[in-house]
Amino acid sequence: MKVYSYSDKIMFKGGWVAPPTERQCGKNFVTEERVKEIAECGINLMHIDCSREEFANARKFVEYGVKYGVCYILSLGNTLSEDFSAEAIKEELEYYNGFDNVIGYNLCDEPGMKAFPALASTAKKLRPYIGDKVIYINHMPMYATTSQLQGGWWSPYESAASTGDYYDFLDKFFETVDNDIVSYDFYPFRHEKGGTDFRYFDQLCVAKRISEKYDKTFWNFTQVTSWNRDVVRNMTYSELAWLNNTSLACGVTCLQYFCYWTPADGVENFLSAMISRDGRKTRHYYFAKDLNQKVDAISPYLLSATHKGVIPYGDTLAAYPTEYALTSFGNIKSYMSDGMIIGCFEREGKNMYYLVNTSVLETRVLELYFNKDISAEVIIGTEKTEFTGSEIIRPIAPGEGMLIVEK
Repeated sequence: MKVYSYSDKIMFKGGWVAPPTERQCGKNFVTEERVKEIAECGINLMHIDCSREEFANARKFVEYGVKYGVCYILSLGNTLSEDFSAEAIKEELEYYNGFDNVIGYNLCDEPGMKAFPALASTAKKLRPYIGDKVIYINHMPMYATTSQLQGGWWSPYESAASTGDYYDFLDKFFETVDNDIVSYDFYPFRHEKGGTDFRYFDQLCVAKRISEKYDKTFWNFTQVTSWNRDVVRNMTYSELAWLNNTSLACGVTCLQYFCYWTPADGVENFLSAMISRDGRKTRHYYFAKDLNQKVDAISPYLLSATHKGVIPYGDTLAAYPTEYALTSFGNIKSYMSDGMIIGCFEREGKNMYYLVNTSVLETRVLELYFNKDISAEVIIGTEKTEFTGSEIIRPIAPGEGMLIVEK
């Protein structure tokens, strides 16, 4: 499986909704200082509009990104039309293709099945013009209705699609459309504190299964922003940590934040992304900056490892589907906690374990016992220590993780 990453040691950490242009909000925030600000948060991948109307601003983003180490996926327009022509935008594509920090092109966000034939046609037309750049399409979540999966509208009178229907939806997409990345958004935290959508891990497992079947890189989104008066709400620090770390333990190799910049209101109303609409850093900017440093500390290990599965134990906040669960792995003899998941990996012929506290409210003691003495590196946050022995017992903060890398 090809894994797209910033480098062999640093994961992509993406942002959705870039600093807006004058056409988008009445003021142009596309400046060198704003791109530097993105990089200082630890975000190294942004989704931006590269339509012809925004060509001048897209050029600025890309050129400033070279200086500050920010990469881009560029959103193309008119991709659902039979009239899409890559030849018509050949000049722009040649310009963008000349930059290593342009990693690919976004054709559409959350398409329904009705759009698959048009997207397949567009991808086929585009591929010869983009070399080794990726084709990217993000997918709607498992809690979409069957009508939405088909390409229709959401209705309060229709229940969410079944897990089987959602698997078939993704399977049909990758069977039909030339696309390089499995990506979806699933925002599990709603009104109540300390609770999450019950199918959170079902979503992760189904998307991971599709990524393995079609040999695709596996990405997802981390919920940051609130919209529609707290129907989906802003995150606490520990909830952001929980989303990032459970995703990594389940094999995700790029975390994309929704959102970086607070979107303008339209059909939906948004509150408090990492940057406010008038350009001020919110607390979520600093949350993400700190968490991105922790992701960077374990990225070299995760990017060079093969994900083998997950052991769930105790209260995992959302139930982990038993059909996808491991019960043992590697040199593990037993384990104990009030609630955790253990991401299981193989790396350089050795075993690796990522233990995540699945509470967003309380510190938990995570216990792991081995069937023999092992030597390992242990990374908690940004701190690395050496370990030799047959048991590791550590208190881990809410939503945080502990990586154990056998030597």
